[in-house]
Amino acid sequence: MRLTPRSNTLVDVNQRVQTVINPQTKEWDLGLIRHLITDDEALAVQRIRLTPSGDGDRLVWPNTKTGDYTVKSGYHTLHVASCRRRPRNPSSSLSCDKEVWKLVWNLIAPPKIKNFLWRALKNCLATKANLFRRKIGTSPLCPICGDESESIEHMLLLCHWVEPIWFGSHLNLRIDKGTITTFDNWLLSFSFSLNGNSGDRSNIMTSIGYICWFIWKMRCKTAIESHPPSPMVVICESHAALRSYLNAQASKNAIRTPPVPEAHPPQFWSPPENGVVKINVDASWNSEHHMAGIGVVLRNSSGVFIAGLACSADADSSIEAETLAILEGCNFAIQQGHTRVVIESDSKEAISCLNRSIPRGRWQLYPILCSIRNSCSTFWDCNWSWVPRTINLAADHLAKLAMLRMSLSIWVNRPPSSLIGILDKDGLPCPPILSA
Repeated sequence: MRLTPRSNTLVDVNQRVQTVINPQTKEWDLGLIRHLITDDEALAVQRIRLTPSGDGDRLVWPNTKTGDYTVKSGYHTLHVASCRRRPRNPSSSLSCDKEVWKLVWNLIAPPKIKNFLWRALKNCLATKANLFRRKIGTSPLCPICGDESESIEHMLLLCHWVEPIWFGSHLNLRIDKGTITTFDNWLLSFSFSLNGNSGDRSNIMTSIGYICWFIWKMRCKTAIESHPPSPMVVICESHAALRSYLNAQASKNAIRTPPVPEAHPPQFWSPPENGVVKINVDASWNSEHHMAGIGVVLRNSSGVFIAGLACSADADSSIEAETLAILEGCNFAIQQGHTRVVIESDSKEAISCLNRSIPRGRWQLYPILCSIRNSCSTFWDCNWSWVPRTINLAADHLAKLAMLRMSLSIWVNRPPSSLIGILDKDGLPCPPILSA
């Protein structure tokens, strides 16, 4: 981020970032520059996480997940920037309603039909009007009727030779020329006017696509070979192609049998080996306030609840919240004096980074992952393991509880009453609730 000093203030040009980092705590100490920056800027700086070991700066490319530059990401970044700078001048391409695109791309039709409709809706077909507009053709008039400019709407809907096609097809459609403004509006309004079940409407819209495609083919053949167009040929060929495709799709769906779901036995939390403490961690993230609730549960080899923690933290993403939960779990186990631990989380990404290579993970998580490794160096034995959410319900419950309380809560030897039921479902012993 870039800070803008307030006006009428003197700035020491020799100051470096390390001058505002406490060398003992490895945390931000903005006292030297606090009078130079705004409150929002100070808060933004303090949200930047630092590595505990004081490692040197790491050069990252922010437009990839790992922070490593790739040609693909560089090209994409330049393309997006050029699109934003490009002036919005009028063009021949049309801007269509999102519902039209959903209609086209959800058609039960081969890609060539969908691609043709996309080109027609974007006004990208080589009609006489488009070629004349680009100074390629000598006349914008329709090559068949010669009376009007050949727009997409004229070619597919308004030209006199296509009227018998629409009416003579199995749709028996009579085009109301007075209501047609653009091809996309006609297509959308026609789809809205259809009654019946979704399967019938889908087949009718697929028929529309096929008829438009064969009208275009016949028009091109007429323009190139200079022979009169045949509406009957278009009707027969489009209907035959449609039937062939739908029959092939029906046969494919009939042959395909649904896979039999594999039966999985119910999974339960399992205790660690003797002398080892298992730490289950989880996080609940609020995207609106960028806050995370963190839950930590410690149990011994007998499955007995040792301690639990629920706290809140700032987090900019769900994966950051999950990684912070692992860090809190490590630090909490250290405070409780445990030396041999197994840490379980339902975040595959975070556990994968810790088991393999931290630099290959998300660059935003690098300081947190380094802090986890630094904290775990104090253990005699430390292992990481991914578990599904169904086995991590105890930590998940405390994480949700932390979002409600928004304050630090610690339980030692006796869990909160709301957690008793979840611990019982794990099939393992837990301390009973003392009666008042």
